Amino acid sequence: MPIYGTKQGASCFYKKLVKTVKGKMYQRSPADPCLYYRWKEGRLVMMLSWIDDNPEDVEQFRKDIEAGFKCKFEGPLKEYIGSKVDMKRSESGTKIKITRSVLVQSLEDEFNSPEGKPPRVSAATGQILITEPGGVNLSKKDSTMYRSGTAKLMYMMQWSRPDIYNAVRELARQMARPQERHLKAMQGCMRYVLATRNRGLLIKPEGTWNGRKGYKFRIKGRSDSDYAANIQDRRSISGGRTFLNGAPVVFRSATQRFVTLSVTEAETAAGVMVAQDMMYVYRILTSLGLEVELPMLLEMDNKGAVDLANNWSSGGRTRHVDARNFYVRELKDKGLLRIEHVAGADNDADIFTKNTPYATFNKHVRQFVGEDEYIDQDTQTPE
Repeated sequence: MPIYGTKQGASCFYKKLVKTVKGKMYQRSPADPCLYYRWKEGRLVMMLSWIDDNPEDVEQFRKDIEAGFKCKFEGPLKEYIGSKVDMKRSESGTKIKITRSVLVQSLEDEFNSPEGKPPRVSAATGQILITEPGGVNLSKKDSTMYRSGTAKLMYMMQWSRPDIYNAVRELARQMARPQERHLKAMQGCMRYVLATRNRGLLIKPEGTWNGRKGYKFRIKGRSDSDYAANIQDRRSISGGRTFLNGAPVVFRSATQRFVTLSVTEAETAAGVMVAQDMMYVYRILTSLGLEVELPMLLEMDNKGAVDLANNWSSGGRTRHVDARNFYVRELKDKGLLRIEHVAGADNDADIFTKNTPYATFNKHVRQFVGEDEYIDQDTQTPE
């Protein structure tokens, strides 16, 4: 008998779960091994973080699970791993807001924030954190505090606060040898979070789905990059987001793992990242027997990258570009993807690549958190 809390224990439970669920005639998605589903009389029931709300199907699913495990039915999902889940249903559709009130409170209780007016954005405009040559590293105590605070912010950005993603990505790069400037940046980000404690990820799909086959879901992505942003290693930043029926399901900010030699190459690399995310969402849906409207739309704000993706030329200044960057070409040829240009001012992925001015930040952040109490209605367009 494996001991609770060990890796072996988790493995044994997983094997038992798979055996039990499959024994009840449910299928496992090949795209996500933690997703189980069954079609019954044209209705879909799933087990993951949510279950389709047909009462008969959900009740049967609960009975099937309870037949194999000793468990307790907790009712509608209101909390999940420290997240508060506020779900509202209406005739126009479903709206889900995810916040982290307990974690936000821990920031206030455990860390000393400087006095003064809190910042309106998660990081100062144009801020790029590097290890300053000759700079003094933080003391052991302050370094521990920096790592702890950044870890909390990282956990928060992934599940409920896309608005701090780029700022926290920069903080996380300085974990090894944090300096005073890095600590001040972390404190600034915390003050912003505390000042917007009720802000959270808003999932509000467009339209309604009756839970049956025949409906076509819409997947759209946008990508952006900040070329050679880090002056120390000259790595560019990739940013992007994927929407499913108009609701954010994936958003990312990441330092590129290889050095790109032009803006076009950096933008193409960012596009590949988003295309991969879009294909993941696509495979999740199709693995369940659902349909996706094709081709899916990927928007990029660099015309050179768009042209490169839409043709098969390989000469001039693009001969050196790695083959991985032509992944989007293959998806286009298969009819899975359509690559189009979007104006830079309208590209909401911009906030995942750089620390933008407030007007730009305020315009784009509403795509992820909605029209909350912190949105400045007088600042609709970038400065």
